[in-house]
Amino acid sequence: MYAAIGSYLEYLRDLETKIDQDWDSISSSLEEMRKSLFSKKGCLINLTSDWKNLEKSSQHIAKFLDSLPSNPSLGSDPWLSRLPSVNEAIVVPTQVRAISLNGLQQ
Repeated sequence: MYAAIGSYLEYLRDLETKIDQDWDSISSSLEEMRKSLFSKKGCLINLTSDWKNLEKSSQHIAKFLDSLPSNPSLGSDPWLSRLPSVNEAIVVPTQVRAISLNGLQQ
């Protein structure tokens, strides 16, 4: 239980050091993630509003979509480049207990 928290804490400490010492590589990694995750291909925008506000928002949506790359940088199936599976968990003791059955909390 505590090993997982320790490894994540070590990761955060290493990340803090890298941010302070090598921001360019961190920025490059974040940019690559953005390009991999956000693209026009497969983009779905779900917007619920009245007609007047939908019309007003259309120009902003178009501008947002224009800012996205056409295709993800990882190719046609970005999920093929998954990280290796490892057993790791973060356990947080809380006093909140909720059990849901068919949308009803008991």
